[in-house]
Amino acid sequence: VLKPGGRIFAAFINRYAGFRDCASRYPSDLNESLAAYERIWTEGINVAAGGGFTDAYFADPDEVIPLVESEGFHALVLINCEGIAAGHEENLNALTGEAWECWLNWNYRFAKDAHLVGAADHLLVVAEKI
Repeated sequence: VLKPGGRIFAAFINRYAGFRDCASRYPSDLNESLAAYERIWTEGINVAAGGGFTDAYFADPDEVIPLVESEGFHALVLINCEGIAAGHEENLNALTGEAWECWLNWNYRFAKDAHLVGAADHLLVVAEKI
């Protein structure tokens, strides 16, 4: 229950996240589990198998705003949670002071760029109750 004008923060797993995870941790799984990855791509449905990730729905980035708006919210922003630095954090996390702040600011700016939303593993929508 949310009063009009109240804000929600809703997180989504991006449809591409499973493919990015596969590429970085177990690349041969794509070929070995082709049907499962095809289902993720076409339907967004992930079925847990062999101790893997839980059963889940992975959202297409283009679905997120229409979904929240169909439920009586006005979407304020859709953010790429990982940002431009995803997968390259080791060197950045070693930075301090102004160098860290500079990367933090750029990463936040890029997080709102619609062109990069599809590259995120996780999406966050901030919406206001109408």
